[in-house]
Amino acid sequence: MNIDKEINWREFYSRCWNVLIKHAGVNNSMKNHFIYCMLIEEHPTNEYRFGGVFGMGGKFWRHNSKIYINYYHEDRSSKLDKVQSLINNYLLEIQDEFLGSNVGLFGPPIRHNKEIEFNKRNDFPLERS
Repeated sequence: MNIDKEINWREFYSRCWNVLIKHAGVNNSMKNHFIYCMLIEEHPTNEYRFGGVFGMGGKFWRHNSKIYINYYHEDRSSKLDKVQSLINNYLLEIQDEFLGSNVGLFGPPIRHNKEIEFNKRNDFPLERS
């Protein structure tokens, strides 16, 4: 059985964006665009610039079976580092809740160097064989 079919990816990314709204000051109006970019079939993204308190350097990443945020090195401050750490801890909790111990085996929804297809009826990506 493919564990991916049990995961509601739209809810997964919605919860991630909610963390960014609460702790990074991002705009709720971009939520649907963010989810779309994470789930789009033709050109799925592994990074998304969200800005917020991090300015133009604030990015959400999906890389090496992890989701996390970071920001430009030249904008580093102890205050922003604490916000980054807080957000990344919340994202880790979401990832653990949705993916559990399967993170290392299945990674986040779209894995590097693999094509996906988007099942519009069920709102989750599926790997092509």
